[in-house]
Amino acid sequence: MCESALSGIFQFSEFRNGQKDAIKSFVQNYDTLVLKQTGGGKSLCYALPSVIATGITVVFSPLKALVDDQVLELIKVGIPCGGLYASTAQPIWYQRKVFQEIACGLTRVIITTPEKFKFNVGFRQMLEQIGISRGIRFVIDEAHCILDQEHFRDSWSFLCNLKKIFPTAPILLLTATCRMIDAQEIVTRLGIDHQRMFLFRDKLKPLLIHVFFFLLFLVKNLLYLKITSEIEAGKCIIYCISIKECENLLTNLQAKVRKEEIAIYHGKLPAKEKSNALSLWKSIKIRIIVATNAFGMGVNEPDVRVVIHAGFPISMGNGRAGRDGLPAKAIIMFSRKDIRTAMGVYMKGKER
Repeated sequence: MCESALSGIFQFSEFRNGQKDAIKSFVQNYDTLVLKQTGGGKSLCYALPSVIATGITVVFSPLKALVDDQVLELIKVGIPCGGLYASTAQPIWYQRKVFQEIACGLTRVIITTPEKFKFNVGFRQMLEQIGISRGIRFVIDEAHCILDQEHFRDSWSFLCNLKKIFPTAPILLLTATCRMIDAQEIVTRLGIDHQRMFLFRDKLKPLLIHVFFFLLFLVKNLLYLKITSEIEAGKCIIYCISIKECENLLTNLQAKVRKEEIAIYHGKLPAKEKSNALSLWKSIKIRIIVATNAFGMGVNEPDVRVVIHAGFPISMGNGRAGRDGLPAKAIIMFSRKDIRTAMGVYMKGKER
């Protein structure tokens, strides 16, 4: 059945490493953890089960833009799917349409955000009824966010209640950037039985060079000069600690590289500008993105050659470089002041 769905619906001739076993595990209602690099075919691990198994599949995705993208991808291959998130940006008529299709049993996959699940009690109650009447399975995409986002988006921590609310529903965890020790912590927080969980992971590791530059005093011109010297051919991401730092760095770099090669990305940009910057970068029309940590989740580009942190990061984005297995660099440039700033941001998040 797996093979016929693979070729007939998804138009693939064979499974990639670990895909078939992960799919079988999830279909047989086992909790499953998949650690695969970007482009490794993680989404097939829930898309195919939604076709061959009974019940409904609920996918938790970290970003609204990702929800929309994933819905479109499933609809393209003919899988009935709806996306829901807690935002006024989503028309009421569309939400009603999705709810109606779910109630009528027309939808196979629901893609949503942790916020929708936490704050919409009616939505949770509807899922509980589906779990009783038709069966339900859950997918946590970018599962490392349960740890990475816990101080800033407590809705991710709320997902740790899934096993309490749906004790018999299987959970599929997908991530490309999680260490084994963190994966074990996530599994524990979710209340998953380690003895009855299946793990599938890639063995390919990127050829990643880590470089650290400690500046005794943060001289901006020196920082900008050093960044310019490290920008090589190929895609590059430069992370800054704040929007203001992004804007200052963008202005400086535009005087040193071609203006059409570089763009900015942060959480306060209009959605259209963010989408446009991401599209241009993916198509290599621009190759350098200057961004806050708002740029990252759902950015599934294997050929990033350099990731630079202009300042001491709260968490490193080194996992975004060299996902194609080819040589890449992860660079941090920081001063003592940057460390104090980063720790202040971190502690402020912990106190929320």
